[in-house]
Amino acid sequence: MKFKSMLVTSVAVLACAGAAVADPTATPFEINGELRVRNENDNRDFNSNTDMKSFSLMRTRIGINVHPAADMSVFVQVQDSRVQGQVPSSTTPGVQENGNLDLHQGFFQVNNLGWQGFGIKAGRMEVSFGNERLIAPDAWNNVSTSFDGAMATVNHGRFNGQLLWANLAENDTPSIGSPDFQNKTDATMQAGFGTFGVNDNANVDVYAINERDKGAVTPDDNMDTFTLGGRVHGKAATQFDYSVEGAYQMGSQDTGPSTQNDIGAYMVGGEVGVTLGNEARPVRFGAGVDLLSGDDNGTDNKQKAFNTLFGDNHTFYGLMDVVQPASSSSVASGGLQDIKVNAKATVWSNEYNSFAVGGEFHNFRLAEAGTASNALGNEVDVHGTWAYRERFMPTVGVSAFMPGDAVPAPVGSTKADNSYWFYAQGTVSF
Repeated sequence: MKFKSMLVTSVAVLACAGAAVADPTATPFEINGELRVRNENDNRDFNSNTDMKSFSLMRTRIGINVHPAADMSVFVQVQDSRVQGQVPSSTTPGVQENGNLDLHQGFFQVNNLGWQGFGIKAGRMEVSFGNERLIAPDAWNNVSTSFDGAMATVNHGRFNGQLLWANLAENDTPSIGSPDFQNKTDATMQAGFGTFGVNDNANVDVYAINERDKGAVTPDDNMDTFTLGGRVHGKAATQFDYSVEGAYQMGSQDTGPSTQNDIGAYMVGGEVGVTLGNEARPVRFGAGVDLLSGDDNGTDNKQKAFNTLFGDNHTFYGLMDVVQPASSSSVASGGLQDIKVNAKATVWSNEYNSFAVGGEFHNFRLAEAGTASNALGNEVDVHGTWAYRERFMPTVGVSAFMPGDAVPAPVGSTKADNSYWFYAQGTVSF
């Protein structure tokens, strides 16, 4: 019933908004949305004796952006994400009675508040910092990431800045006078990002991210991580592009009532590219390397594995998502070394259509493996995208992962087998 009531309410609100279009005195607004369906065929278990899994994901979004006054907007976006055919609470196949409809974004934004270029934004929102290595919406994910919090923005000349406060987990009781869970298990994030255009061919990004997670009522697993980093990126001449980035993490992670690990980790990465061809049909070739520190000693009080926080790992470390660096939701102590080459070309375009193909190759190794092998393996990704009238975008891709000795063998096998993955996705936006 909750799903039905939310759906009816959403439809009613949008219907009322649609009726207001005919009224020239109504508050200006826009309605937008997206429907994305993706089928995946997956045998990423490194076991050739098991059958390939086939499943389809669907994500539906609809939003309304209202402008009550100049430099002021309110955006509300609902989202439903599901595995097609999966029925959470019904015995009737194909009939869904309890869906996943929820508020994905809901925020107000005021620009030029007090002085030109200063703005505030508060509510639930997607957040993107720079190249999205550490904070990103994670668009490939069927749910994607949004944050509850507030953001201040500054745009002045060549400088753009964002200052974010986000509530990652709220466990204080709202009951007045109740002593339960008072500021004992909350998780918050404070982050700042700034980018400065040195000239037309060079930009400098700097960022600082502090994540604090109190974990439990007892102070036995509190975590405080501070990440400081920067990136230089831009173009050289007209056809060359470059990006060089580095970050360092420090802080502490409690391991008991009176013990803790000191955090000291780093990340460096860079890529260069060259674009050939004309503007309508560009061809880009790129090569790069990423190094994320790992922990070479799991028994001391040092935590040296770099944490990618809320970054877009799918884009950086292989489309198959087999190799996952340490993140806020997972721990990988070995770190990562990724040497990669890639290419992308627009092979055909006209007034209504464009078709692009691309591919990438990754050689993955553990940054720290002790006495064991550090060879994770090689990954090859090939994909093609067709954009029709800028609204319909079908995409297909196929990937293969050839595991190295550092990938454990499946149960009952002596060696990990090659794994393959195929997807076909269609997206319509309006």
